[in-house]
Amino acid sequence: MDRYFRFLPIFFALFLLTNAGTLAGQTTESGTGLKNVEQLVDLLFSVEDFQNRFGNALDNNAEFVRQTTDPYFVEILTEEVASSALTTYGEMVGRALLNFNQSEVDSLIAVMQSPYGDVIRKMLMTDNSEIERDLAKYVNNLVQDGIAGLRYRDSLLFEKEFPYDLREVMNGAYVDSMFDNVRVDVERDETVQTETVDGDVYRFKIKWINNSKYSLEDMPGNPASLGDELVVNIYEIEGDKYKYIWKSLDGSYDKHELKRTGFASYRDDITAFRWSLYDQYTGKFTSPLSAEEIPKFKNSGGHQFYEPDDQFRVSAKVEKESNHEKTITLQTSDGREKQYSVYGRAAFELEGKSLSLDLYQPVAGAGEPTEPYLFLPFRDLTSGNESYGGGRYINLDIPVGNELIIDFNKSYNPYCAYTDGYSCPIPPDENSLDVLIKAGIKAPKLK
Repeated sequence: MDRYFRFLPIFFALFLLTNAGTLAGQTTESGTGLKNVEQLVDLLFSVEDFQNRFGNALDNNAEFVRQTTDPYFVEILTEEVASSALTTYGEMVGRALLNFNQSEVDSLIAVMQSPYGDVIRKMLMTDNSEIERDLAKYVNNLVQDGIAGLRYRDSLLFEKEFPYDLREVMNGAYVDSMFDNVRVDVERDETVQTETVDGDVYRFKIKWINNSKYSLEDMPGNPASLGDELVVNIYEIEGDKYKYIWKSLDGSYDKHELKRTGFASYRDDITAFRWSLYDQYTGKFTSPLSAEEIPKFKNSGGHQFYEPDDQFRVSAKVEKESNHEKTITLQTSDGREKQYSVYGRAAFELEGKSLSLDLYQPVAGAGEPTEPYLFLPFRDLTSGNESYGGGRYINLDIPVGNELIIDFNKSYNPYCAYTDGYSCPIPPDENSLDVLIKAGIKAPKLK
């Protein structure tokens, strides 16, 4: 018990401040039909009794004792204990009294208010196995929550596996934050990873642990030594950024970022785009779908695509809008209107035809662009047949000059193609193409 107070002295201070030394307000009487149960609880049990029991339950949990040397573990548990422990104990006590009838409750109150009350309460504390078992379960759950918090803090999703194999698309060029943002060219085969960093060539033995986690080991001749075997994990992909984490020699974790600047092949580029879209739609915190819709989306095969075709990756000349304040109102799927700033018009050749599309940027109420990218909604002769009738979208980087690449293989559907509750912009007439764009995403199988 003394050990417990050295570990977590703040817990009970919080109890006493928030509960004023009483369990009565924490007791659940629902379904008992009995009167004066709260009064009996306060006579039979006290916060001090709870402190002793809870302290013993913590001391008897080996995992708790092992983890309490970590102050972050204490921080995780403090908030949860302060908000739930005393309430949970009060409910345990209330359940323990469900077998008593009203006459017995009244008799117990009378006895506890007599000179024998303190003796009886002391006796109850020596043997109440039901409460002890419940409290032990609560402590175990509490400890597991703390361990989960530590795992998240330490690993930042270190155990996450993507629903696809990163080995298929990780070759290519990057800018790595670990090396002061210099260019890093990565080439992998089954057993060797070669990295060219600012002209220096490093070769490592690579061993894949799962589809996103791997270990690296120095090979002879490297300009500098990696040291011990290094475990690396890609824990998040955000657009062209691959966030990774690796464990240092002192046991801490370092986070870095690979920014994709080039793929080993065009097919790799398209594959990574499609995987990123799938990851968004199946992610718990990123999906536009409800929790019930995500499994249906997975079972339907996810997104449907045309085969990659680089003839639909076109170079366009951009004529910027001279009136920087010009805006357009786009109708949406639910009858609302959305304002966009007109960036300019992109002209290109496709299938022997001269075509053009307007480029937009989302705007705030003051008419200023709110996002650092260009929004390209369009329709074509596949719309309403092979592709979604409400049109498709492409996001584009803002060009440095007056040229940009429009890749229809990277088109995606509005959220409205898959679920309800969204207000999706409808491409205007000036962005309807009189050609078949058999590239990019198709109509979904399910809505």
